[in-house]
Amino acid sequence: MSSKKQSSLFSFFTPKAGQSTPSSSTPKSVVATKSVKFERDGDGAAEDESRTLKRVNDDNDVSPIRRTNSVKRRRIIVSSDEEDEGENVLEVRTPPSSLQNASTASIDTLDRTIYQVEEKERKYKDKEDIAEMESEKFTHETLPFLKPEKIRDAQGRRPDDEDYDPTTLFVPADFLKEQTPGHRQWWTIKSKNYDVVLLFKVGKFYELYHMDAVIAVECLSLTFMRGSYAHCGFPEAAYGKFADQLVSRGYKVARIEQTETPQQLEERNSRAQGGKDKVVRREVCRVTTSGTRTYSVIDGCNTYGGEADTGEAQSKYLLSIKECVYDQTSTYGVCLVDTSVGKFHIGEFRDDDYNSYLRTLIANFTPVQVLHERGNLSPQCKVILSGVLSSVQKEALSSKKQFLDADETLKLALRGMLDPDSVIPKPGLNSALALSALGAVLYYLQRCLIDVDMITMREFALLEPVNNCTNGKASEKFWESRQMVLDGITLQNLNLVPGDNNDAQAASLSLYSTMNKCQTAFGKRLLRQWICSPTCDLEVIRERQDAIQYLIDPARTRFVEKAGELLRKLPDLERLLQKIHTMGLKYRAETHPDSRAVMFEAANYNKRKIKDLLNTLEGFGTCQSLIELYDSMTQGGNGVAEKEGMIVPQKGQDEEYDDACRGVNEATHNLETYRKEQEEKLRCKITFFGSGKNRFQMEIPENVGVPRYYERKIWSDVLNRVAEVDVLLSLARYCQTCGLALCRPQFEVDTEERSDELLKKSTISANDSHLGGTHAKTVLLTGPNMGGKSTLMRQVAVLTVMAHMGSLVPAESMRLSPVDRIFTRIGANDRLICGQSTFFVELSETLVILKNATKHSLVLIDELGRGTSTFDGTAIASAVLSDVSRRLQCRSFFSTHYHSLCKTASVNPNIALAHMACMVENENEDNPTEECVTFLYRLTDGVCPKSYGFFAARLAGVRPEVVTEAYEASRVIFDSLNRKKMAIASIKEVARGGGSVEQLREMIAAL
Repeated sequence: MSSKKQSSLFSFFTPKAGQSTPSSSTPKSVVATKSVKFERDGDGAAEDESRTLKRVNDDNDVSPIRRTNSVKRRRIIVSSDEEDEGENVLEVRTPPSSLQNASTASIDTLDRTIYQVEEKERKYKDKEDIAEMESEKFTHETLPFLKPEKIRDAQGRRPDDEDYDPTTLFVPADFLKEQTPGHRQWWTIKSKNYDVVLLFKVGKFYELYHMDAVIAVECLSLTFMRGSYAHCGFPEAAYGKFADQLVSRGYKVARIEQTETPQQLEERNSRAQGGKDKVVRREVCRVTTSGTRTYSVIDGCNTYGGEADTGEAQSKYLLSIKECVYDQTSTYGVCLVDTSVGKFHIGEFRDDDYNSYLRTLIANFTPVQVLHERGNLSPQCKVILSGVLSSVQKEALSSKKQFLDADETLKLALRGMLDPDSVIPKPGLNSALALSALGAVLYYLQRCLIDVDMITMREFALLEPVNNCTNGKASEKFWESRQMVLDGITLQNLNLVPGDNNDAQAASLSLYSTMNKCQTAFGKRLLRQWICSPTCDLEVIRERQDAIQYLIDPARTRFVEKAGELLRKLPDLERLLQKIHTMGLKYRAETHPDSRAVMFEAANYNKRKIKDLLNTLEGFGTCQSLIELYDSMTQGGNGVAEKEGMIVPQKGQDEEYDDACRGVNEATHNLETYRKEQEEKLRCKITFFGSGKNRFQMEIPENVGVPRYYERKIWSDVLNRVAEVDVLLSLARYCQTCGLALCRPQFEVDTEERSDELLKKSTISANDSHLGGTHAKTVLLTGPNMGGKSTLMRQVAVLTVMAHMGSLVPAESMRLSPVDRIFTRIGANDRLICGQSTFFVELSETLVILKNATKHSLVLIDELGRGTSTFDGTAIASAVLSDVSRRLQCRSFFSTHYHSLCKTASVNPNIALAHMACMVENENEDNPTEECVTFLYRLTDGVCPKSYGFFAARLAGVRPEVVTEAYEASRVIFDSLNRKKMAIASIKEVARGGGSVEQLREMIAAL
């Protein structure tokens, strides 16, 4: 890269002759400006060009009216380069009010009248200037083809056209001819990327023009440079910071680099036979969106560990979804990709009427961007995406061209990216929609210029649809490889993982935050997976329990501390592997536009690459140290002898055995040396094979090809195992620091669950909860308001999740059979975005339970029916309770304030009556404001006589006179109901006694 000063290209970005110059558009009210000299290297450099910049101080601006988007302000330079230290900003503006005060103070009394006349004239001129500023607009605001009523895509289609492409823009050819070469180049790129904010490289700076500059000023606190068109920018070193801020606000960002130097431009022009270019070539090198973020060296993102639990360590997925509706049932093909690690998840499934699996999928993966086929989503699916993912960016792609079909997807993935000579197979059964969803992701990654980076990682996982368990007996083998299902509603109601509602307090109290003691970023991601999808495999659960009990043994304290120190040193190896894989691609070095980009911070980027490589190597070295630490801590124990069935003397204990070992090692070393010599001679990989006396035979392959990705598979396996160790250590630390008595849950099959003495952490109140077995499967729970009913229900569910994770739980004892799914109908919220009322949400969530719950499920229903009238609510709650207890026969808690349900439940053997105990003092039927209720938070058999709602009103601060008036209204209603009951009883008695029809009619009319 030459440091020779080039002729200025800044003129290409200034108006042509005949157009207004920046100085001509400057308002007359500008005062105390300062001339500054800029000097830039490379393309677009301005040598000794004096430019007048103005900063508007909002606090001291005396103009009563001013257009925000017309203010021409200074440019902010943010750079860490030593050579840029002198390019700091500039500008001083003396407030007009200060000038006015200074002038007034220097005028004597005799001349004050003359001054007042001049002041009136000045104010009159200021009004004219204000009007001029109001009428002033940036260039792009006056362009006809950008007006909403005239805007078109590159093919001339209007937004109301079904084939309209919002990613392109029609720019008239006449307009382009009038532009300078630099602006013409910018508009050409913008016409192909209209939905993207362009960071346009000019020398060492990323410049933003026109509508993009307005966005940057609003979002990045940059300021406009002086001129008739909107213009701002920042240095190359600040790209990572500013691009990340724009993406976080939902914008797509395109990084446009110079892909030739001025010298190369001259050489190209010298060889050209036709017209010569006056501006260096530029290309789009990367398009970044919220769902396609990576951690490249130019982004400057931290992958060296220590990420705070703000979500940066968690995966951010791009979701593609394709729907096919048949017989009023939706079948979905989905593809999710985490571009930070290059992992794909692909699946196809037929959903139920409530789209339960789609909701569960979204809750478990939490996508940050959604792609769907234009015009191919059912109204119900749109409601789900709008409601569950209301704040997530959604983008519609055109069929076949952008949202590829299955055949085109296979052709692109296999022939275009993986194996050019491969035979393209036909899509398999029940996979066309999934492959099409993958095709949409590939198209989008291709537009972002990271498709090859992701596909060549070859990290694909199949999403298996949820298969509800049968209601028959389930053996231990039945539960192998199964996972508990937790849908989005359950994750939210139980506060298992931090949500996306930015509630910091709720996030800090979630189960994830409570149990997260992980030292690595990839360990934190695995812990979240364990919580969102707990395993039902009993062998896996017991192995985790054994590991945690081993780690919390006081004899293992030194190992736990040393392992924690080693893990704390690890960077985010999962993301570093993806970065190194990308940097090592031949495609990146030869074909990708970044290979041609002129980067002024190339030295810093190369240092970061080396640092990434060294950190990765050191990280895997630390993983090896972790293995050696474990070996050293377990050496000398009986575990190996018991597991392997043999006793191996330790070194130094048996001299004869040690001599034999040395002889074996020497022979093995000689054989290995010979094998390596033959490998170098034959230039192929050679392995030993055979057994017994025929062992150590050399096998030479017919061709020397070896798996290209064998080493990366080993790295991935090591990474997964270290992540699992980190999570187990995290669970062990939780058990050691929680301060509660813990037990090891006992899982049994072909029996029903019984959970004993579950502790409530905040009040340390112990409760025995029995569901199934020798007890009723359904508990109808009553009790006073704020008595702890919902807390107890959540407590049982959360401990069930912890047990399935393999963790110890805060209880005296816990015995249960595996749970296939937890359902929760807790709380009362409407969904305004989806147009669903509170009661409709209640019924929808209840419907999911009635349709999908099995005898192996755990169901929590809290105060069903409160969203409608008392009679309707009671009737619906009674019917649901009966269906759950008689037909489903699953383990369930059903809380209610409808005490009439208790009478119905008392004759149902599958329902047990229980309540949260309380102690009432000063109970006075005439004055409810005197009664005092003490909540005992103890689960007790039987029915609670009242809900004590008036006491809750007092606790909430409701005035005593309002509580008294409410109590009187309650008595009137209660007395009216009693009178009706007595009258109905009298009518029945008269009817049985043979009363006349007229008499019965009169009695009924009196009701």
